[in-house]
Amino acid sequence: MRRIQRTTLRRFVYAIALLLGILFVSVQAWEWSDVTGGSIDFSAAASLLTYEEVTEMRVRDIKRRLARNHGFSADELSRMLDKKELIQALAFEEEKLRLTAEADMKRALFKQSVLVAVIAIFIAMCWPLLQHAYEVAHVNLVVYTDRKKLEAVRCWELRTYTGMFLVLVMLAIDVLQIWLSGSILLSWVTRSKYLFPVPSIPIRPAQLMGGDISRTSLASYGINVGPMAISWILRYANNQVERWTGRAMSQAQKSQRKAERANETSQERATRRAARKEAKRAAQERATGTPASNSNRGEPSGDIPEWMAPPHGSGRHAEPQPQPPPSREHEAFLQESMDSMNIPASGFDELD
Repeated sequence: MRRIQRTTLRRFVYAIALLLGILFVSVQAWEWSDVTGGSIDFSAAASLLTYEEVTEMRVRDIKRRLARNHGFSADELSRMLDKKELIQALAFEEEKLRLTAEADMKRALFKQSVLVAVIAIFIAMCWPLLQHAYEVAHVNLVVYTDRKKLEAVRCWELRTYTGMFLVLVMLAIDVLQIWLSGSILLSWVTRSKYLFPVPSIPIRPAQLMGGDISRTSLASYGINVGPMAISWILRYANNQVERWTGRAMSQAQKSQRKAERANETSQERATRRAARKEAKRAAQERATGTPASNSNRGEPSGDIPEWMAPPHGSGRHAEPQPQPPPSREHEAFLQESMDSMNIPASGFDELD
């Protein structure tokens, strides 16, 4: 009980730490959005120049930067005769880019903070469901690992290398199935080169109908059966490999049993056959449900007294039930019953 309480307390502490971390990230996002552009570390603002840096540049460098980065033509640059005009023009253009970058960064941070807040609220509200899902997944994982360990250990005990190889093949197929399922789920929201390479096999019902419908816009809509085909192939391959593994283990067990029987003595063979016959007889008795005889159950012999017999008839036509006999006759009947059942009288208390 204490161990369960400690586990629950540990999970609660982990949940609180996770929520605090998410809230900390969310608060930091809100604080970052209020910081000026000079202290924000992003690539767009890293290459921008401040007013002090612009004043230290030469006229040729200022004109080159205005022409390359800000799209100034040669005529516009030729009309700027004073260096102060060039400095003001370049500083103004750099400041516009800095403000644009800050606005984009604030917008991105706002979206990030909203997303983090939604995730935190979702985790807080659905925590029991997530915990239950985690426990179910953990149980399934434990069952799967135990089954694979049992298969591998059994193949090792039977010395069947074919079975060991097939167990590894089944493990690889299971990994491919997990990869395929995860890729199908993630393909709805993202694209990546690490997803399972699923072929595109679309089936468009409108094109199969023909006529004018096949030439409309509905003909471009269809169902991609590629993931379903790959999933079916993997399941079929897994079932086949599992069947081959069982066959290899069965053959190895038969070979091992034959080798053991070849070295046994006649007495061991007779004992084994007798034990097998006894097991078959016991199984047959359990299947048929043959009841034991009355002599084995120790039922009392003789007729039942009239006062212990059930009443004849029913309802208003039932005969009156005889009254029990006095205590001496009752004691005599009990003594007779115990004698017939071979039970010592000391096993019961005397009746008053």
